[in-house]
Formats: sequence, C-alpha cells, structure tokens
Amino acid sequence: MGPDVPLLNDYKQEFFWKRFPQTVLGGPRLKLGYCAPPYVYVHQLVLFLTPWLLGGIGTLLYQLRVLDEAFAGVVSSVLMLSVGATLQGLARCMAHRTGVVQRLPAANNILADEEEVEFTHCVAPETVHFVVPGKKFMGNVVFHTFLAGALCGLSTWYLLPDRLSGLYGHTGAGLGAVVPLFALSWVTVCIGEYSLIVNTATETATFQPQDTYEITPLTRLLYILAFITVDLALRFSGSGVVELQVAAQVLHVLFVVLPVLWALGMLSPLDALLLWAMEQTLVHGLGGSAMSTNIRLLVMLLSSVCVAICTFFIPSSLGVVLFTVAMGYLLSQDLTQLLVLVKGTSPTLGLGWWGLPLSLMFIIGALTEAGLLHKLYFINSRNLTLGVNSIEHWESSIVAPSPQEVVGWILIALFLLTRLLRELQGACVLGGAMLNPLYPKRVTTAQAFRQKTRGLRVAGIIRRILLNLVSPLAMIAFLSVDESLEKVHTASLAIGFTRAFRMVWQSSEAALLQMVLVVIIRLAGGHRVARWNELGTTVQLILVSLFVNRVSQFVCKLSFALTVLITSWTESKQRRQSAGTLLALNAALFPVLLGVVALSALLSAPLLPLFTLPVFLVGFPRPLRSWPGTPGTACPCPDSVYYQQLCKRLASAIRPAFASGAFGDFPFSLEYESSSSSHLRGQDSSSLSSFADWSDEDDLFGPVPIRRPIRMMVRTDEGQTEVGLGVSLPGSVEIHSLYESMALSSLPTLRPLGLGLGLGLPIVDKGKDNIPSLTSTTVLRNSQPLHFTSSHSELFSLPPEWRTAQLASSKLQVLRPCFPEAWFCFCLSQLVLESFGEGDFEQVTLGLQEDHALRELYTQVVLSCCVALGADAQVFSPNLLFRLYCGDGPWTEGLEWLRANKELHQLTLRAFRYSVKLLVDQASLGPVESLDELYTTLQDYHENWFIGLVTDCSWQDSVAQEKPFLFSLGHDLTMGTYTSRVLSLQENLVQVGVLNEEGVRGQWANLSWELLYATNDDEERYSIQAHPVMLRNLTVQAADPPLGYPIYSSPPIHLHCL
Repeated sequence: MGPDVPLLNDYKQEFFWKRFPQTVLGGPRLKLGYCAPPYVYVHQLVLFLTPWLLGGIGTLLYQLRVLDEAFAGVVSSVLMLSVGATLQGLARCMAHRTGVVQRLPAANNILADEEEVEFTHCVAPETVHFVVPGKKFMGNVVFHTFLAGALCGLSTWYLLPDRLSGLYGHTGAGLGAVVPLFALSWVTVCIGEYSLIVNTATETATFQPQDTYEITPLTRLLYILAFITVDLALRFSGSGVVELQVAAQVLHVLFVVLPVLWALGMLSPLDALLLWAMEQTLVHGLGGSAMSTNIRLLVMLLSSVCVAICTFFIPSSLGVVLFTVAMGYLLSQDLTQLLVLVKGTSPTLGLGWWGLPLSLMFIIGALTEAGLLHKLYFINSRNLTLGVNSIEHWESSIVAPSPQEVVGWILIALFLLTRLLRELQGACVLGGAMLNPLYPKRVTTAQAFRQKTRGLRVAGIIRRILLNLVSPLAMIAFLSVDESLEKVHTASLAIGFTRAFRMVWQSSEAALLQMVLVVIIRLAGGHRVARWNELGTTVQLILVSLFVNRVSQFVCKLSFALTVLITSWTESKQRRQSAGTLLALNAALFPVLLGVVALSALLSAPLLPLFTLPVFLVGFPRPLRSWPGTPGTACPCPDSVYYQQLCKRLASAIRPAFASGAFGDFPFSLEYESSSSSHLRGQDSSSLSSFADWSDEDDLFGPVPIRRPIRMMVRTDEGQTEVGLGVSLPGSVEIHSLYESMALSSLPTLRPLGLGLGLGLPIVDKGKDNIPSLTSTTVLRNSQPLHFTSSHSELFSLPPEWRTAQLASSKLQVLRPCFPEAWFCFCLSQLVLESFGEGDFEQVTLGLQEDHALRELYTQVVLSCCVALGADAQVFSPNLLFRLYCGDGPWTEGLEWLRANKELHQLTLRAFRYSVKLLVDQASLGPVESLDELYTTLQDYHENWFIGLVTDCSWQDSVAQEKPFLFSLGHDLTMGTYTSRVLSLQENLVQVGVLNEEGVRGQWANLSWELLYATNDDEERYSIQAHPVMLRNLTVQAADPPLGYPIYSSPPIHLHCL
C-alpha cells in the first residue's frame, strides 16, 4: 500500500461527517444522509432549546424581581423535571405500544452504523424512538430525569446576568462580556441537557467499547456541575476569597469552550477519569505504582489511605517513624506471592520461602536504624537548644552541619555511583549519544556474550546492592532525622511521610533521585525561601516527584512528536502529498505544538497524532495501562501457546537486565519454541526432507521391507539359542538410497507396526522361511486360566480386561510369528533390572523368560491390538499410515473393544506413533544396530519428545512444559503430500529495544479514537501500515482486544529484581 492510501474510505467519510455534528451538539441528528420530514428536525431543535427556554423563564422572573435567585432556580428545575419526565414516559409508552424487540441504539453501540428510518407522521412510534430513544433501565429513567431538573435549576442560578455582572464589572468591557457569556453558556447547558435526557451522542473520548450501564450521558453533566461547584463555593464564602473569585472568572470563560473540548475528546469519560484520578493519587500522593487491574488499584488505594489516616492519629513521632517504615515496606510488596507460596507453586524467579526470613531480618534492621537515629537526633537537638545561650558568640564563626545534611551528601554520592553503574550496563551511554566501549560487540552466541559481560554483571551486582540495600537505609536515615516530624499532626505531613517511607521501598531509584534534588535545592539556598521551607521535606518530595514526572513526560512526548514530524517526510513510504503542508504548519505554529505537548504532559494524558499524521491533539486522561479490561484476557489462537511458553523464559532473561538497569538495546539469551507464527517460524529438520515430501504418488510403504540380518542370543523354551542370519531387529530398515544414487520412489515399502508393551516398540514380520520358530504357535484364549510358573510373573501381569478381545483365533495365529520375542525378553530383563536391581537379576530374569503363560499373555494382548488397529493389512498405504497415526483408522474387528479400554488404546496409539518416528529416523539416519540402542532411542522418545498431532491438547501441554522436541505428521490436501513437523527448544540471542512509552500510548489513543469513534476498521488503513521507526503495525497489534489482535496477552508477571 502506498503512503496516499485514504485515511477514511468514502463510506466512512460520509458516516463520520454525520456523526461528528451530532457529537458537537450533544445528540441532535441534523445530518442523516437520507431525506427526512421537516418535523424530525423541528422536534430535535425544539428539544435542544427547551432548557434555555425554561431557564430563561426563571431568569426573567428574577430579573423582574418577582422571585429571588433561589426560587428562580427552583422554578426552572421543576419545569425541566416535568419536561424530562414527559419525554421519558412518552418514549417508554411508544416502546411498549410497538411490542417489538428494539435494536440497540447507536449511542450504546458505538460500532454500529445508523440505519435509515421510515417516518409516517410526527408522533409515530418510529419518530418518537428516533428523536428520544429512551433509557434501557428504569432506574436511569428516574435518576437522569432528576439530574436534568437539578442541572437546569443550578445553571439558571450560575448564569444569572446579575451574577455575571458582579464577576466581570457593571460597566465597560465587563458589561459587554456578559451578553455573549450568557448566550454561549446556555448553549453549553443545552448540549449537556440534550445528551442527558433526550439522546446521547457518541463521544470522541471513549474508554469502554460498550456503554452497558448508560454512563456516557452523565459525562457532560459532570463537567458542568464541576464548574458550577466552584461558583457555589465562592457564593457561600462571601466573595472574600480572591483565589476563588479569579477561578470563577476563568471558569466562566472556559465554560463556553466546553463543547469544543468535548468535540476534540480532551475531557475524560467518567470511568476513565475516576481510574486516572485514583492512579495519580496513589502514585504521586501515596507513593504507590500503577496497578494492572481495577481491583488491585482500588484495594491498594484504600490500604494506603488507611495507613495515612493512622499516621495522622499516632501521637509520638517515634511511633510515626516506625509505623510508616514498616507499613511502607508491606505496601511495597506484592503480597499475592504469599498465596503462590502457600499453594505450593514456585514464585516467578524468586527465593521461595527463604525470602520471608531474609525480608524479616532486613525490615528489623531498618526499623532499628530508624528508631535509634530518630531518638538520638531529638535528644541531641534538645541538648543543643539548652546550650544555645552559652555559645551564642560562636554562632557566627562555627556552623556544624546537621545530621540530615551529612546524610544528604551520602545520598548524592550514592546517586552518582548507581547512575554511573547503570550507564555502564547498556549498549549506549549518555542517553544514546555514544556507544558504550565496555559493551561486547558482534557476539553470536549466548556463551560468548556471558563471558564478555562478566565484568558488567559484577558492576550490576554492585549497583543492585547499593540501590536495594544501602540506599533504602540511607534514605530512611535522611527521613528519620527530619525536623518536620515534630509537627506531623497535619494532613499534608501525614500523607507526606506515608508516601516518603513507602517510596524508599517501592521505587528506590526514583526516591533517591527525588531526595537528591531536594538536597541540591537546599544547598542552592532553597531553605531561605520561606514558603518552600514551610512545606516540609515530605511535601517537597511530592512536588519534586510531580515535577520530575511531568518533565520526563514532556521530553518523551516531544520526542514522539518530532519523530512523527520528521519521519512523515524522511520515510518515503510515509510521505503523503500533504506532508509538506503539514510540516510547514507545524513549523509556523511550533509554539502551539509546544503548548499541546506541555498540556498533555501536565494532564498526564496521551499525545494523540490524528491518524498517526503530524496533527496533534491532547487525548483524554486515562490510566497508564490505557485499556479498561484486565490484562491477559485476549482470545487465544493456536499459536498462543508458544508465546505463553516464551513468557517465563523472557522474564528470566530480562530480570537481571531490570535489576542492573540495562534494559535497553542489549542482547540477551532466551529459550523459545519455534513455531509457525509471524515471529517464530516453524522449521522442519533438514534430515527429514525426504519424509516431508511424502505423497500418495510415492509408494514408500510396500509389502516386503528389506531387513538387516544380525546375530543375537535369545532364550527359548529349549534353552539359550544363537539365531543366525535372517533375523532382523524390530523396526530396523536398510534403505540403500541413503548410500546409493537410488530414486526414493523405487524403494520397497516399509511396514511400521509399532506395537508392543505400550512403549512404542515396532513389531517385525520375521517371515516364514528364514526364521526358525522360537515358541509354540498356540495363543492363549480369554477363557483359559493363567498358570504362571514364576513367582514374580504376577508383578508383570496385565489387567484382565485387556484379554477380553473377541477375535477369531485364525487371525491371531496368522500374526503369531510377528511377535518380537527377542525384544520381549530384552524388555523383561530391563524391567527386572529396574525393579530388583542387580542382586537377583539373572535368576528372576531366567524365571520370567521361561514362564510360558506370561509370554502368551503378552502375545495375546499385543496381537489383539494389532488386529484392532488394522495392522494385519497386507499393504500399508501412506493414507492408512496417516489415519492410524491420527487415531482415525478404518473400522476393524476389535476396534470397539480397543477403544473401550481407554488406557490400552492410548498406549497402542502411542506405540504406533513411536514406531512411525522410529521409522523416519531410520530412513534418514540409518538403522538401529542393537537392542540397547533401540531401548535408548525409545526411552529418549518417551522423556524428551512429544510425538502426536498439532491439534492434540497434549501438544500445547508439551509446549508449556518445555519438552525439548515435538513431532507431528500432517497432510497437505492441496499438494497431496504428507509432511512432518519437528520443533525443538533452542537458545537464541535476540536484540531488545525500548520503545518510547509516550509514542506507544499516543498510537493507542489514536487507535481508540479511530476504531471506537470513526469506526475505521479498514484492514488497509493508513494508520496500521508498517512504520520502521515507530513499529506502528506491531504496536497496533499489541493493543488489547477488541481494538488490537495480539497472538497472546500474558497476565502480569512478578519479577524479583533483588
């Protein structure tokens, strides 16, 4: 797709220009896209101006001094309440009269396009439903109606001309501003009332995809009431507070601009605003961090508020120090990890139960330090106060530094040292200005990377100790000797100390930076500024935290804006015809651009690039996670399991990088399961290329396999016998095409039967002529009792239900020579060795091998499985082999019996799959040379391989359990070929880069606006095209559903970085 692909297609452009005027006016649909009777527009216009009319009645009665201002507001409120009740009653009455199920209104289904309505007359049900859709819930009907009446009454009171004249003056310019303010402010009220009680407009600021509980109508009401609240506060304060009067004057002007802010989507919806306010309070006011879910945010906020309240009521300053240190440590911990320990599962990369005593020892040491320093400091300070009069003449010449100043210098040294060690960890230093000369270059293996970064890892460990152990103790010492602890019984200081002692543990690096800045300000003479010094250390830390956060956001947002601007011209695939014009406008209006960036940083709101073009708006404030849903709830797809398995390895790899501060453009090793997804591609083993090319045309499976003769010793009823040439190992195949230039299609077909003992042991057709008969051909029947001759045979007996196959004796007799007795004896010896050890090995093994009943028992079960599975077929075609491998073979005599015995059926299917894998390995790598090698191979299959189908649940379980190898067969119906798939667990070096967080939030804000408001779901739209600098396509894909489409979204992962 070229850079000039339409931002919106023609249909969406028409839809957008119908929706946007409705948003601006609060709900009236004045542009429908089809012909409608005039009364439809008249109805909406009359209802839109009704609040102004009713408010005008109250205003007129007040101006004529018929009523005072309170009763004038009540009259307007009652009138609006009556109108609202009438409208909602009419809407519900018409809905019940129609008696049909109503379509979800477009206001509640923002992804739905509006449909054409056929109007019959001015009060027809479809007309009423179009103009006043009504509410879904009866509670909202009552609640919204009362709110509409209250809003009209308060607005009448708020916009009285005498009140406006009192604010701006009764003469000159002040009087001239009253008329436009009065008129335009009532337009704002009409927009809010229409959205509340008549028809709710789709908001450009949308947080939830669906407005299930009809919260959107309350959004504009909330902002209007917020403006009125300030004016009410000024009224009840007696107009004596200058700050309130100035704020009221400014807000009256901004009240006129509210429709523009609503249309631009700069004001948050209620749910996003509440979550944003809670998050900002928790992070900057109480020392917490952004939470991943709403429940965690609410619980953590309430817990922190309770701690601050308790701090306020503690009478002793020493008690405040000890309490806040302990509670700060507890609140900074992820207490859900205790549940992980209790459940018995290992925590993510943690110390397990060892972490509890270590943490207890550390907090006891911190409490001891804080208590001793605080007590000694205040004792010394009192003694110093008593001796001031005797040493007054020394005051001008000798000024001893206070303990807090000494600790402040220590904090500065710690900050510089930890920052230096952090810079050394990354590939670049000085913010990316130059490469780190100590960082390894051109490393291709994980082992080489670890060797070359050994010194950096030592530096990282030193930094970790300084930051996580030394710095918290130093910061606690700094706070414990603060003089403002004597006046902690103020709300600001109680909150400040709660936050400060928690930040020490919650985010040691950020807390260290903030304390160092406070110390530097004091050293620069800030303590001489009375108002700054009166705030106290902890309140100063809150202000510094806000300043650092907003400045860092401003820098990141400005970097993002410049990136969008520059790449819109330098990247040829992003250069649209309008690129030059947009660049010129941004250059000419650069102060405005800086203002937009500064405002978004001040509000902690995303900088929204419209359609990801260099047209910037201030997005509405929202929580840091950007989405309302809980992370980790994305719809899974077949490839999700590979990323799920990758998460723990990825966490293991990035944990030391987080701990050392090197999380940037650096290589690290991780293990991943190669898959067929867009990022991790599946790979077929090169040694299996011939197997991957199987097709129905290649007759690989014929009736007579070529076998490799060997010599072996087996024990029969007659004794020990040496079997000469002609006997072949189970499953062994000699394929001459591996060593000669023979066409693959000319090979004799192979016959993998793969049955026996449930261990994947291939059955071998020994033939009739060249192999001597080793045992009797009698097959034990179900009715015959078992008479074991060995006392140990009962340990190796099989369940009775496995002998219940109702099969003809002739079939079992025909297959009787196929039973691999040599392999049976070998497996018995291995089982005896594992069960009894080497002490009685020879005696027990000899007794079991001579037990004819035990041998016949296994023979019957194995041959019954052969017949039930269809292994008695004369010719194995690729189709039959594939169907048997999949467990979907043709119906055979005994198949129902086999499926009824689920355990035996699973063992039989596993045995057949093992034999197929063994066949493939022998076809590509050469035949098995001995029974020991065969046993080792099968044991490796069992321990290190999953051999089955990609569609099996066990395949995904094996990926999650990190089986080293996965094997499956497939059938390409289009090409008519049978393929194999081998996945192996590998360790790879990858490069990791850090995206600009504000760039990601900005792109997600545009995605939310574009999909939820403009409904621009075109898969080839401009804003989803690949952008090599911002990784736009991947960023959009990573958004939470329904806006994004991540392959896998993991739940929050806990990392121990100590």
